[in-house]
This record gives sequence, C-alpha cells and structure tokens, in this order.
Amino acid sequence: MAMAFAFQVLENSARNYILSVNGVDAATTTAATTDGNSSGIIAANGYTPTTSLKIRRVVYNTTNCVVRFQWHATTNVEFLNLSGYGNFDLWNTPSLINSKATGATGDIDILTYPINTVTGGAGQFTAGFTFVLEAIKGFK
Repeated sequence: MAMAFAFQVLENSARNYILSVNGVDAATTTAATTDGNSSGIIAANGYTPTTSLKIRRVVYNTTNCVVRFQWHATTNVEFLNLSGYGNFDLWNTPSLINSKATGATGDIDILTYPINTVTGGAGQFTAGFTFVLEAIKGFK
C-alpha cells in the first residue's frame, strides 16, 4: 500500500493549529502488509511544533486501513490508532500530550496499515483516509 498524501492547513493562529490530511491508495492491489510513513506532518505544513503541542480532537474516516499516529522522536512513540469513522474528542478531558521521549520534536508522524487485501483495476481506489486534527499550541 503506497498512500499519496494531501494536506491543508485550516487554521494556524496564535493558539490553534488545525490540519486536514487526506490519503489515497490507487494501486492495483492493496496488500495486507506494513506501509511506510509520512514524517513530520506538522512541521511540513506551516508550523514548527514544540513538545507542548496538545491534540484536542481528531475527526476521521478510513476505508480499508488503520491510521497510526506517533510523536516524532529518536524512537517514535505511538499514541493513537484510528479505523472506521468517528470523532475522537478530548475537549472535556485532558488532551493528548507529547510523551517527550528522547529526541522529541513535537511533530507527528502518521503510518497507514491495510486491514485486508483488496484487488482492483489500475488506478482504482483500494484504501484511503481523511482526518482533521485539531491541536492547541504550547510553549516550551
């Protein structure tokens, strides 16, 4: 599975950072094996994160894949797996806060893993996802 990613910054204000991410796999076959990753989705999209970045909500929709979120570090730290569709909402509870492991940057890596094997014609959609990540900027 080789996802093609598209990003759109919806808000980059003094306090809030909201990022929309779309991934689609239009390969002939989506195999049930590990995919690669997209390193540094925050830094690549207009904001240099600190390790104080807090995740408040993720609205998501996935088809035939699991999206895994990891805090970027020397050894990445996984913090969220999403599959299906829904609203992972933390507005009334504590936010997801960076683990601040060795080498932490505050950035987020995403990885995608297929749920099962799908075969389609060349260029046909076999797996994909959309999510909107809402975060609150922090200070060092």
